[in-house]
Amino acid sequence: MLQAYNNHQIYLMSICMMHIILSMENTNLVNVVGAFALALTDSVAHSTEEMIDDAGPAAEALCLVRHAPGIPIELLRRALGMSHSGAVRLVERLEKQGLIFRERCSVDRRSVELKLTPEGEAMVCKIHQARLKAIEEAIASLSSKDRIHLCRISNQILFSLTKTKDTAITICRLCDETNCLNCPVGKCYSELP
Repeated sequence: MLQAYNNHQIYLMSICMMHIILSMENTNLVNVVGAFALALTDSVAHSTEEMIDDAGPAAEALCLVRHAPGIPIELLRRALGMSHSGAVRLVERLEKQGLIFRERCSVDRRSVELKLTPEGEAMVCKIHQARLKAIEEAIASLSSKDRIHLCRISNQILFSLTKTKDTAITICRLCDETNCLNCPVGKCYSELP
């Protein structure tokens, strides 16, 4: 009886230890992924800052207008997490810089659509190149096999993060849609109500 009791205790202790180890591994994973996400975000932000003043929202706005030509200010505002007045000021600034223009919506004349000028199109190409370079530098040490795994895992995470159409647009705000094959966010977007 004593032997059975000790075996049961040992079994319970081993289960507890497994949970502790898995919890520590998960905590480490969370920290590593969080640091990776921040480092990559900082690297991309730094590379785009060299392209345009007020790079964050300005670069993101330009990329969104290219990604969704005719995007209304309200949707742009939500994707950038800005107030309406902040988005209007940003659009006015980009318009004064000759990077975007406003056009009345053909369906609803009260609405305004945002579109890129040729200069804005060229700027977006530069932003995408800077972003590509920053990300390529970050993953340069990965083997082809590791890159495939990273892509697969990233696709799964992006798909699970896409909860609404607004979050889909927010996630893709700096994407170069011409290089996105089988986009998990776009797939999820098309399935949302």
